[in-house]
Amino acid sequence: MNESRNARSDANGVRKHRLLVGESNPALRDYLLAVLGADGPEVVAMASGVDLMDTLAVSLHPEFGSGHFDLVISEARMLGEEEARVLRCLGDRAKVPPFVLTTVLRDQALQVKAKQFGALAVLDKPIDIDELRRIVSTFLHDLTEAQDSFGIVCPPAPASSHLPPPPTPDSSRRESPSGLA
Repeated sequence: MNESRNARSDANGVRKHRLLVGESNPALRDYLLAVLGADGPEVVAMASGVDLMDTLAVSLHPEFGSGHFDLVISEARMLGEEEARVLRCLGDRAKVPPFVLTTVLRDQALQVKAKQFGALAVLDKPIDIDELRRIVSTFLHDLTEAQDSFGIVCPPAPASSHLPPPPTPDSSRRESPSGLA
């Protein structure tokens, strides 16, 4: 399932930041699309690890023109051995965006996975949305400053006061420890 919010550029044609979200829970996926998209970047969401990695791979291919993602936010359990293999096959790691992983259970396998996927952070579920927004905002701000130093301009994120309510506990599924392998 591919969902997207916001346009790829502003009225002046300036490229917006792009986030790729991997979340299997439909209610949480919709919530992340709404909240993160309200902060300004284009947000594309996938419901499976395979779709997430396919979308990431296509975004890195210059002939497809979908544009690269600046940051990937994904459930750790969506990223198994096959997804790690795809990531290794993508080639130039400089083009692969960093990841923020979300999980219910932290263990040694997760630490290895976080390293494989170049995780900026690992967040426990239920997700503290303010912490996630702070991580995303800080990362995109730093990225914008780096781009500005090279003459690339990205628009500022608009302030938003109209955020949807978070999903109810009934709509959140828990990850199983076996999904982290």
